[in-house]
Amino acid sequence: MDRERRSPWLYALVHLLAPLLGSVSFHLALIALLALTTWSVLTRSPKRNSEVQVGIVGATAADAGDPFRWHDAPAALAAEGDADASAALDFSGAPELSGIGAPDLSATTRDESSGGFGVGEGGAAGVLGVGGGLSDGGGGEGLGAGLGGGESLGVAGVWNVSARGNRFAYVVDFSGSIIIAVDELRRELKRSVGALRGNQEFNVIVFYGTGGRSAVEFRTESFAPKLQRATAAAKRAFFSWIDKKKPRGSTAPLAAMKRALALEPDAVFFFSDGYFDDEVVEEIAAANRNAAQIHCLVFDELLLQDDSEMPRLTSGARRLKRIAEQSGGSLKVVTGADLRR
Repeated sequence: MDRERRSPWLYALVHLLAPLLGSVSFHLALIALLALTTWSVLTRSPKRNSEVQVGIVGATAADAGDPFRWHDAPAALAAEGDADASAALDFSGAPELSGIGAPDLSATTRDESSGGFGVGEGGAAGVLGVGGGLSDGGGGEGLGAGLGGGESLGVAGVWNVSARGNRFAYVVDFSGSIIIAVDELRRELKRSVGALRGNQEFNVIVFYGTGGRSAVEFRTESFAPKLQRATAAAKRAFFSWIDKKKPRGSTAPLAAMKRALALEPDAVFFFSDGYFDDEVVEEIAAANRNAAQIHCLVFDELLLQDDSEMPRLTSGARRLKRIAEQSGGSLKVVTGADLRR
């Protein structure tokens, strides 16, 4: 202590310089430590926090191929899909369908009046045939046979009365009783025939009377000698033929009905007022040997003026009802409301 008092340099070294050097050394060490810590943090690789699920499978080198050819992946997947599809569509074990002829469709066209496609019935082993869409350019002649021999069944209709089948006969009373609605009758016949498909067949037979009261002669006329394919040409010919027919005379339907039933149709549309002998009902039933459905449309000049939906049944309508019931057909009383539809 005495030495420090006697020497001011020693006093400064002990009390000033030594603490200063200690403080500087301490802070330099602290700075170095911080620098080292910062460097280790900055140079360390960043940790990935996302988790990846990895599965290990065995594969040969041939299976692996070139691992970096990612651009070939879509083609490889497509090829694999084709192979799977080919395996799924292997028909080697299926029975051979011999004897089924395929029609030549190279010259077929679509006909708007053909009515589209139909589904056939009656194929062997429950196989349904499809037909009625592709045509020969006239009326939509269909492919209707289908697999297993099924035939495409179509539909025909008159004033909301419809029948299933491919062969139709229209028997029309052209006596004087229809004169007040002959234009509407022609229009409905044209609409019905015009809607038939090309693989369906039709014929129209009209009956009327000629001569006076003392010498009445009953006439029957057919559009064609037999059923006609419903081609566009046949339809046009029928339209021209029916436009020339004029109502006249009285009613005698038996000859016309026998001629129609001899054509072996699937169904008959029978237009009449029903004013004929009761014996005709039984004779028509006897002539219907092929059990064709007979759909009767009551075309009575008195009922044609009825605008109600519930017209009364005249004696003629009841007679026609018996014909329809015996054949499994239906009865429709045509009224003024039907004519305006």
